[in-house]
Amino acid sequence: MKSILEITSPINSLAAMLCSLVAAIILTPADARAQGALTNGWTYQGNIAVPGQADTWTFNANKGDAIVLRVGEIFNTAFSPQIQLLNPTNGSVLLTSGASAAEIAVTATTNGTYTVIISDNANTHTNAYRLTLAKTGDPVVIAPGEEGGPMTNGFMHTGTIDVGGLDVWTFTATAGQALVVRMGQTVATNTLTPQVRLYAPNGAPLGNNSFASAAEVTATATTNGTYLVVASDFSSGYIGSGGYRLTLAKTGDPVVIAPGEEGGPMTNAFMHTGTIEVGGLDVWTFTATAGQALVVRMGQTVPTDTLTPEVRLYAPNGASLGDNSFASAAEVAATATTTGTYLVVVDDFSSGYGGSGGYRLTLAKTGDPVVIAPGEEGGPMTNGFMHTGTIEVGSLDVWTFTATAGQALIVRMGRTVATNTLTPDVRVYAPNGALLGNVSFTTAAEVAATATGSGTYLVVANDFSSGYGGSGDYRLTLAKTGDPVVIAPGEEGGPMTNGFMHTGNIEVGALDVWTFTANTGDALVVRMGRAVATNTLTPDVRVYAPNGTLVGNLSYPTAAEVAATATGSGTYLVVATDFSSGYGGSGGYRLTLAKTGSPVVTAAGDEGGPLTGAGIYNGAIDVGDLDVWTFTACAGDTISLQMQALTGSPFTPWIRLYGRDGTLLNTIAGTPSVQVVRSAPATGNYLLVLTDDSSAYAGSGTYQLTVNKLTDGLKECTPILAGTNVLLSEVGGQSGATFVLYSATNVTTPLASWNPIATNLFDGFGTFTITNAINTNIPQQYFILKLP
Repeated sequence: MKSILEITSPINSLAAMLCSLVAAIILTPADARAQGALTNGWTYQGNIAVPGQADTWTFNANKGDAIVLRVGEIFNTAFSPQIQLLNPTNGSVLLTSGASAAEIAVTATTNGTYTVIISDNANTHTNAYRLTLAKTGDPVVIAPGEEGGPMTNGFMHTGTIDVGGLDVWTFTATAGQALVVRMGQTVATNTLTPQVRLYAPNGAPLGNNSFASAAEVTATATTNGTYLVVASDFSSGYIGSGGYRLTLAKTGDPVVIAPGEEGGPMTNAFMHTGTIEVGGLDVWTFTATAGQALVVRMGQTVPTDTLTPEVRLYAPNGASLGDNSFASAAEVAATATTTGTYLVVVDDFSSGYGGSGGYRLTLAKTGDPVVIAPGEEGGPMTNGFMHTGTIEVGSLDVWTFTATAGQALIVRMGRTVATNTLTPDVRVYAPNGALLGNVSFTTAAEVAATATGSGTYLVVANDFSSGYGGSGDYRLTLAKTGDPVVIAPGEEGGPMTNGFMHTGNIEVGALDVWTFTANTGDALVVRMGRAVATNTLTPDVRVYAPNGTLVGNLSYPTAAEVAATATGSGTYLVVATDFSSGYGGSGGYRLTLAKTGSPVVTAAGDEGGPLTGAGIYNGAIDVGDLDVWTFTACAGDTISLQMQALTGSPFTPWIRLYGRDGTLLNTIAGTPSVQVVRSAPATGNYLLVLTDDSSAYAGSGTYQLTVNKLTDGLKECTPILAGTNVLLSEVGGQSGATFVLYSATNVTTPLASWNPIATNLFDGFGTFTITNAINTNIPQQYFILKLP
């Protein structure tokens, strides 16, 4: 080798370095030993045996090809590898050197044979070296004992980077496919600084990334063909070495999981578990149909590990549907954009991708059966039943129920332990994937909606604290019209009895679900009040018709009431719950139904029921209480009612009088007493509802009811003469019951000798009217009504 300069005088060290650089630049193939052609991906070993020796290697390339050449010393000596690349016309493309390794990464500017020259930077030292070429556009061939070659989608490959080494990997892809390649060191104490580069088939660089312990490139395939992955070290001077793991995640192709690793097909609602190593990817898949709702959540299983969960979701066409990461959990929620196989990539997103640890992963998807992992909660919900479960960090519990279009739906979730970190979050999805509601509060959450179609609905229960990091136990209840209600043991709800004061207890995030039957036109009054003034319950009462229509909804700090008229015949739904801020209240309550058209039953120790003919009745109104009284009257009868608050009772008396057809005849409230005096508009059963009408129905106290000796039960009305006929009326019978009317001219005639003159049924109001001809030859006639 000759230098363009001859140094004949002493120079300083900087001049010596410049002189050495100029000397290196003029190396030509004629000055070096030919070593042969380089094979793409193959790691060669050469040897600079004498000072000043240079080795030449060649390879062919086409314009646009990506070229990466790396050389590294095999033994740790003073040898400083130098690498120079010459183009097909022997023009120097690039020259570089390093203390232990050196690299050239360029794009071929012309077609032809390129020359690589390896030497010692100072031309004074010797050493063995390794040399690797990574190039797009040609097949990759891996030397025995080395790693590289074709990658399998989802499979964790492993290898070792020596000083100055490159491992060259490939995979095929189609334009539009999503590509994720991640590399990580396998031993934390080794000196490898992982570097990963990705090149398209046309040589275009798609990404180059390096961090202290892991690296990743994400891209979208720009064209069809073979893609090149170059795995190497990026420590200072390329001197690092060590074992690594390398994983490809790619849409559009089958996923194959390495033995002992996690990934592959996901099952809807099943909690999968796995472990992320430093620089690892776990690749999961599921199938979906366009329009389905998709929720994927991942969370660390051990709070003290270093994993920062990251979850990515890709559509079959490679489009990214979401990418999310937080310190302890992550979630992507989306709608399936097309039909096919979706890709879920889970990994670590800590600084430099250096975290690791165990994780849990759950998919919630509409339109497919739900399968619950052993020991976990979820699956079919029962109407009115309080279900319970536990949310771990980053988990989802997935529940289902069936509904028919038009049904009213309420789903409420609440944490069971006030001190846990769970922030309840509940989502309800229709069978077609549409989100019907998503609500979250600190202690409880509720979604109320109307079923938009018939089929299976999806309920997703989870945590919505900052970073999805909360956990804890919860209760979950469904209230739904149109289906039977089943109450959990120890809970309250189910059929209501007219006039009966029911009691119950609302826990945080709970619903109590009650039912009653009514006919079109019936008057309905439902009142709820908290039983203990100091509890935190804000009573909320909702009444739904059989067809799912909301009849009424009211809430006040201490009591609430819905008063309405039944719009259809069937089973009505009453939902009793809390409406304090964030649904966080709880406490005991009382609940009473007052309804026309049905017998009244009064709870033991409570007031109400049939009036017995007495003139005065004493009673007490508790907060949220109704006292329900009944009586029968004939058309034209005088009705006189007075309600008086007794001394020291802080409530506002309120009288409501309902006719036999559910019509509200009178309503009056005031202090200290109120009165109704009127005539009965029709023969039938009358309902009297006494309660409090103070602000927010918060009053309570004792009262006195004064009436004009009204009674309930069977009674004959005064006959009415109409020409040659007499109209006979009876009230107080059971609707639909059969009666027989007997007649005699002598009241002392034994009953067995009385003549039956009519057999009929009581009408819907419990009354009947019969027209009987008057016989002027009979001075008197007597009648007896007998029920069989």
